[in-house]
Amino acid sequence: QLLQGKYYSTKIQFSQDNWEHQFYELIQHIMSSSMVFDPYTISPMMAYIYLKEIECMNVTTIIEGIRYQVDTTSIKELLVVDF
Repeated sequence: QLLQGKYYSTKIQFSQDNWEHQFYELIQHIMSSSMVFDPYTISPMMAYIYLKEIECMNVTTIIEGIRYQVDTTSIKELLVVDF
């Protein structure tokens, strides 16, 4: 309710349960485009670090899913950003 009518409410549907996943997809899109369109700034380095953080989170999710014998489709739904 706090973000209703704000900029991000047009990009992310907060009424759904997966708003965090939508948020990470939005940030991933912003970071990827900054790597392409602003190559001579610090943006590519920041984007690279952020994308590596996402990759580490995904690897951890996969390892934990295998450890606790979670179904592969459930693991895929838990990934932060599905590349």
